[in-house]
Amino acid sequence: MDKKNIPVIVAFSIPLLMVLLVIAAVSLPRAFAPQPQYNFIYSIGDYNFTNVSVLGGRLIVQQTGISGHGLHAKPLRLFFYNVKNNSAREISVKEASGFVLDANLKSPDGYEIENNSPSYDLVSGIFGPHDYPAWHIAGHGTSRKVDLPGYGDLWSFRFTGWVTGQDNG
Repeated sequence: MDKKNIPVIVAFSIPLLMVLLVIAAVSLPRAFAPQPQYNFIYSIGDYNFTNVSVLGGRLIVQQTGISGHGLHAKPLRLFFYNVKNNSAREISVKEASGFVLDANLKSPDGYEIENNSPSYDLVSGIFGPHDYPAWHIAGHGTSRKVDLPGYGDLWSFRFTGWVTGQDNG
């Protein structure tokens, strides 16, 4: 190797090394972050004047007494989201009532549901598709898109609660 080429090699190596360091700094938190452990329940389409809440770990569904016959009146739909499978299924109010729920926005393991959360993957964060509305489960320096059915109704997405157990009472 000729000593005249050393400055050229260094000049090209430093930017390449910087790019690799940035990619590693962005990608490593996801590799070492714990996986989300808590499933959650959410509702969509609840423009029919139905109030969904959690009180004492139990699901409460109340009609407000106002008729939902307007343009935006849609039936209440509840979904159970499985974090391990990244899948959701529609459930009845009765089935949802069988779970103990935690209505805190942050799960017991430190994750939150966020709308249009930025990607922590450098390449897709800059050049990737930006789909609206997109929901993510974010925490511990990572963000993962959640696959939610009912795409057309997702503007009315309402987080209900983290599933912390079964209601045996």
